[in-house]
Amino acid sequence: MESLKSGWKPGATALIFVLISALIFALAACSPTLNWRDVRPADSGASALFPCKPDRFTRSFVLGGEKLQMVLNSCAAGDVTYALSHAKLAVATRVNPVLEAMQSAAAGNLGGTATLVSALVVPGMAPHPITQRWAVQGKRADGTALYQQFGVFTRGLHVYQATVVGHSLDPVAADTFFGSLQLTQ
Repeated sequence: MESLKSGWKPGATALIFVLISALIFALAACSPTLNWRDVRPADSGASALFPCKPDRFTRSFVLGGEKLQMVLNSCAAGDVTYALSHAKLAVATRVNPVLEAMQSAAAGNLGGTATLVSALVVPGMAPHPITQRWAVQGKRADGTALYQQFGVFTRGLHVYQATVVGHSLDPVAADTFFGSLQLTQ
């Protein structure tokens, strides 16, 4: 034991403490809040990278004069929710009114006005003038701020909405989600 003490230099304990502290901090920083995975929701013909495991919900309602059965796949990572919803319409003439109603409802749900972020290009989608990525700043009922980015798109009789919403949005995470969208079937 004496040989260990004699080889020990002053300040080495402090250096080891600093190195161990730095290692612990680095490991904690690496614990992923966002655990990206490729998700292909059943019957959607779509895929997206989600930062968490989404749950699936189905809801029926009327939107744009069309009775829809909307399927929503969503999950929350931190205080941000990521969602991809889709529905199949009965006739092609309802695509435009439904996409417009989806866009209007997404902005209206937060009580804000949609501002253009960028074009939304989803491989496999049908070109459509409303297919853009939008941002909305709004408030919850309790007055706390919410931020949302969303986009609507279509192929054939299918309409889709991708959404990221939370108290603050990480631009890199939002770009990853929107950039991963594709129609696969």
